[in-house]
Amino acid sequence: MPGLGVLDELTGGIRPGDLWVVEGPAGVSVSMLVLQLATAGLRSGRSAAVVCGHLPVPVQVARLASQIGRVRLSHLWPPDRSPDSGEQERSTAARQQLAAWPLRLATGIFEVAADPGAAMRLAGGGTTPAVLVIDTVAAEFGNVPDQCQRLVRKLVKACGFPGTALILGHRRPGVTEVDRTGGLLLDLADVVLSLSAPAADGSSPLLVRKNRWGSQGTVPDVVAQFHFARLAAFERRTQSL
Repeated sequence: MPGLGVLDELTGGIRPGDLWVVEGPAGVSVSMLVLQLATAGLRSGRSAAVVCGHLPVPVQVARLASQIGRVRLSHLWPPDRSPDSGEQERSTAARQQLAAWPLRLATGIFEVAADPGAAMRLAGGGTTPAVLVIDTVAAEFGNVPDQCQRLVRKLVKACGFPGTALILGHRRPGVTEVDRTGGLLLDLADVVLSLSAPAADGSSPLLVRKNRWGSQGTVPDVVAQFHFARLAAFERRTQSL
């Protein structure tokens, strides 16, 4: 995955039919990572769809353009911001790349909760995407365990198409909350990635909590580059400053 090759080494990348869960408390870049995983699928030639419960489509586009074009997010959103000339070129190229990719974006987790098949319709319908990202799972329901678990069961049942990798962004208010509200996620998932609050040195702890295909443990030297809406290797950030 661009910026986090070590994650590919640990997991072998996203496989057709996989269920990945990215979980962590609010504000620790869960949305950034799930969008980055969708981008990784697109870069490998696969189609992707993203349904987000809290980010309008224009914000998703701005984050993706920032991520793949290395344009500061503050220069792309709000939309009245103006990038400098170099960033403008990269922003234009990134948006052209997004338009060329087989990518569909939508907003509407509540509709998915009522009818999980709506995930496909919200994301544009038609052909089934190779990678389907649904973010956020728990935050929309106040982290009520039974509601979260019912939703996850519906999503896995409705979206578990052969060949489609499902990536869920799951919010939790505390360190142990995933054990209560997300226990079902841990049981069903092939890969679970846990994010924690950034450390004093700026690194962003990323734990491979479950990995059906290989090793578990902490992914070393990861930093949250909020200005580029992405996670990256720590040394990559120090070289760019």
